[in-house]
Amino acid sequence: MTYLLDTEVLLRLFDPSDPSFPAIRDVIKRLQKQPHRPVITAQNLSEFWNVTTRPSSARGGYGVPLHLAARRSAFLQSVCDLRFPNSHSLREWNELIVRYQVRGVQVHDAQLVAIMLSNKISTIVTLNMADFARYQEIVAITPMDLLAAWPS
Repeated sequence: MTYLLDTEVLLRLFDPSDPSFPAIRDVIKRLQKQPHRPVITAQNLSEFWNVTTRPSSARGGYGVPLHLAARRSAFLQSVCDLRFPNSHSLREWNELIVRYQVRGVQVHDAQLVAIMLSNKISTIVTLNMADFARYQEIVAITPMDLLAAWPS
């Protein structure tokens, strides 16, 4: 099974002080051992760069120097398969935003779901279950719940 990793998961992979860090690290290690590598999108990388390089004095920013952000981004691209929007995902996105009456910043989550659907990815690993609850076409699961569901 292929899993898309949400940006919040990617950000916390590099934050050992975050309570979800151990579960995220373990999930990514286990996914790498499976037939399908974890998946990220170009949008995930853009959002990751935005938050990682945003000053820590700004809302939610990590304040990471550019050279370190670049290394982290390269690492993510080395352990995950990368998917891009295409004409099929654009059609999916248009249908999703109308069907689910998506507004404002929520369009970004709809874009991830559209890319998932156009790539036949059914599950997203996220810390923000509520962001994806409306989308009946996919399954959202936390890293902790995914670990609990896997046999030891």
